[in-house]
Amino acid sequence: MKTVLTRPSYRLPIRFDVAKLRADLALVDGTDWRPHFHKEDFSGEWSGLALRSLSGRVDDLFAHPGDPDDYRPTPLLEQCPSLQQVIAELGLQWRGVRLLSLGAGSRILPHRDRGLAYRFGELRLHIPILTGDAVEFVVAGERVVMAPGECWYCDFDREHSVVNSGSERRVHLVLDAPRDARSDELLADARMPPVTEFDAMDEDTQRRVAAQLQQRGDDTSLRLAAAILASLS
Repeated sequence: MKTVLTRPSYRLPIRFDVAKLRADLALVDGTDWRPHFHKEDFSGEWSGLALRSLSGRVDDLFAHPGDPDDYRPTPLLEQCPSLQQVIAELGLQWRGVRLLSLGAGSRILPHRDRGLAYRFGELRLHIPILTGDAVEFVVAGERVVMAPGECWYCDFDREHSVVNSGSERRVHLVLDAPRDARSDELLADARMPPVTEFDAMDEDTQRRVAAQLQQRGDDTSLRLAAAILASLS
């Protein structure tokens, strides 16, 4: 059976108060930002702070596809009332929630995060806090222009990259959750066509995706591969 892909990105019909988001960012900005763990996927400065993580630590940037109940807030989230409100308003079963910063003149190189797409039951949302016209975010060959305060879903199983040619950093709030009825509702509101889990993928295709994740070898990819294979057993 042939896999049918939707558009690579969708803007949810919801917007958050940019001034409040930036006020929370200012509260935590003095914290030591941790370099992103996928060092092969970027040049320049790409770093983050965890607001929710498996360990509860601020420096734990891994977005493991584990049970949301195993995640807990980090001390930073407790300092951020507006970010807490965003998390509550979206109303999903949150796993990792992070602030990710891409420095001026830095770039995230073209790559794919295997299995990180709604058709695999995985939802990742981006909410820009600091950004500008000089930021070029491309997913599956299409430029995605994200304004501050907007909320976007992208299919990161498809090739994507970011270039920050500006003189200031770019900061996004990045949130991960498993698919559920609430996420279906949010994406339906964004006019995304209904997606059957593992949308139109036969078992052989799913096993090939799992094998590619295993070859990548990092902890997040291995966990997602295990989840895909477990769904086939």
